[in-house]
Amino acid sequence: MKLNIHEKEAVNWLCEAQDFTLDGGISKFYVIGKGWAEESYKEVSGYIIPTFLDLFAETKNKEYKERALKIADWEIKVQDTDGKWDYVFDTGQVLLGLTRAYAETKSQKYVDSIVRAANFLVNVQSKNGSWNNFEFALGLGNKILKNLGLLNHAYNARTAWALLEVWKITKNNDYKEAAMKNLDWVLSKQLKNSYYKNCDTYLHYLIYTASGLLEAGLILKNDKYISSAKLFADNCLQLIQKNGFLQGNFNKKWLPVKPVHSSLTSDAQLAILFFKLHNLTKNKDYLLAAKKLLNFIKSNQNITTNNLGIRGGIPGSNPIDGFYCPNTILSWATKFYLDALLMERNV
Repeated sequence: MKLNIHEKEAVNWLCEAQDFTLDGGISKFYVIGKGWAEESYKEVSGYIIPTFLDLFAETKNKEYKERALKIADWEIKVQDTDGKWDYVFDTGQVLLGLTRAYAETKSQKYVDSIVRAANFLVNVQSKNGSWNNFEFALGLGNKILKNLGLLNHAYNARTAWALLEVWKITKNNDYKEAAMKNLDWVLSKQLKNSYYKNCDTYLHYLIYTASGLLEAGLILKNDKYISSAKLFADNCLQLIQKNGFLQGNFNKKWLPVKPVHSSLTSDAQLAILFFKLHNLTKNKDYLLAAKKLLNFIKSNQNITTNNLGIRGGIPGSNPIDGFYCPNTILSWATKFYLDALLMERNV
């Protein structure tokens, strides 16, 4: 398979982000006018592993497999002694990568690391199924909640999904039970209008939540998790403008939170969610919406500049100086965009 121009430039940007750090991980972002973030980003590096392995499966180019395993080996080296990577959510995202690396190689070193991380997640989970320890706190309000032990995030549905991937490998039902406990707690946070509480108004986090529920539902063949994600996606269908623009923040009444901007990360995530639901339901509304979002992102991908920190990568916001990560080219936005492009060609 030959990559098209948008895919090729996005891949080249991710490779550039990996090569910059020298340790095997992926640089967090490139700030226009300042340059690359010097340290590799554990969370996003982890879930870029499946992206490189998908590229290898599509193209048969061994470089992508080598890059994926280079990240995986680096993640093992920087794993904390208690099994985590910085935070609960970060740990889940690295697990998504390492479980895929194990599926590709069957190497025991990945299993050892995976089990340590999964045991950490089970051990620190709250009785109600949420995680309120080792959570990332964004903003003063969340930092106060964290200090009080009251901070928990619905988007850890993706962490629950990761535990299910570990369960598939180990057959340890403790991981399955912990995952379902969290997913049921997340369902309790969904309002009748499809909105998930405990997501800080970011569409980026809201889609994380829905994607975790959908992936978990597909693994477990559990309709209530799939239906929750579908309810969310159906509401999002109504919010996309004709040109593909989608506001990046919404409150619990689905009213836009100013300033007006589009989070291109969210657009790519939602396109993936729509592609998956189209595959599941054959509803063409999802397919058309996914393509509309992708076309909007393509219009924001600079594929002509000679600056390799910008070329091919995806900015945080439209406009580029907008609210979400202004004037910054993001590793996670580029990863999700590339995932969506690969899904588009395989619809």
